[in-house]
Amino acid sequence: MTPEELQKMLDKIPQKKFAKLSDKRLEYIETSKGKKLSEITKKRVSESKKGIKFNENHIKKLSESHKGQIAYNKGKPFSEESRKKMSESHKGKPPHNKGKKMSEEQRLKLSKSHMGQKKGIKLSDEIRKKMSDSQKGKKHSEETKLKIGNFHKGRTHGKPVECYKYPSMEYICDFTNLTIACNELKINRDGAQMTCTGMRKHTGGYTFKYKN
Repeated sequence: MTPEELQKMLDKIPQKKFAKLSDKRLEYIETSKGKKLSEITKKRVSESKKGIKFNENHIKKLSESHKGQIAYNKGKPFSEESRKKMSESHKGKPPHNKGKKMSEEQRLKLSKSHMGQKKGIKLSDEIRKKMSDSQKGKKHSEETKLKIGNFHKGRTHGKPVECYKYPSMEYICDFTNLTIACNELKINRDGAQMTCTGMRKHTGGYTFKYKN
């Protein structure tokens, strides 16, 4: 049943009867607190919700109603069992944004949201070990290897850049890409990247510009 069909059905119910139904509903909610649903009930609820899509107006109202609220699971880490279930449920499913390109407006929002954030944050040894262990034993299939190879064919790794001395802005030389420039000058690549995008004026006494 769609939300529109449900609303039409509710509109036909007399107000007095509806008030009684509301009271019964509240009574049911109070008596149901703390009770856990059986697996069969959970499955039925899940099946009944499948395919239902909210309209734009409903989505906007939901968004407005949740603004300023603290998420119920904020600061609560997932248990190993929950992580495993989430992992199993997503296996074989393509990402929701696969093949979709972000609009310029979305890119700008992302860029603004990341401005001022600290770069170069070091991961703890524990996290590094977990990341390393998760990749052990994994091998690319022949199909994946072929796709990666075809993707990189004929591509140049990075854009050529012009290097200038800061603050005199004296031209020094061109580099094939930013990585080579940073290795040669022994400076931080993240800082150099930010000078190219205009987020920083200089790094290590140098500034860079992408070649047109």
